[in-house]
Amino acid sequence: MSKETTYGLKPELLSRLLSVGAGASSGSGAAGDREIGLLLHEHLMSSLPRDPTLRAPLRILVQQMAEDIEVLAGRPLAEILCNPETPVGLIQAVKEYAKRLCTAIATEPEHTVAMTIYYAAIASALAYHDEKVSRHSYKTLHLSFEALTEKPWMAAELKNVFLAAQKACREHVVSQ
Repeated sequence: MSKETTYGLKPELLSRLLSVGAGASSGSGAAGDREIGLLLHEHLMSSLPRDPTLRAPLRILVQQMAEDIEVLAGRPLAEILCNPETPVGLIQAVKEYAKRLCTAIATEPEHTVAMTIYYAAIASALAYHDEKVSRHSYKTLHLSFEALTEKPWMAAELKNVFLAAQKACREHVVSQ
């Protein structure tokens, strides 16, 4: 019997994390969708932090790739998540960055955006490197990615990453 971990997430944060990937609705109709879409676009166009103290968690996770982080710091998250040449270690660092972002945000739309970035990092590793950087099953990830691609606010570049990751998940489920 394997022991699962919640990586220290509180139950309410874990519930919110899973609700985004499982397709739970956040926001209120078109207005909520529009707000989430704008926030997602804003985050995707933002850069990784240049301040060394803010990058410290990223460095801990990918110490061996510090040079790659320096080269990619300042680039938009969309460029990092949608680039097949982004190293898996950096993708994992973005995933951890998004997870930490969830604990520091105040509104439901901002939380949804952070969780979308979190799942996008998982999808990027699967789509471009065929590596699962999550303890969720391939079936669960497939369902989460599918739900996210159906969101009206989803950025086109991330939708393509989620679709490619869905394909990778299907292939893994068939091969098991």
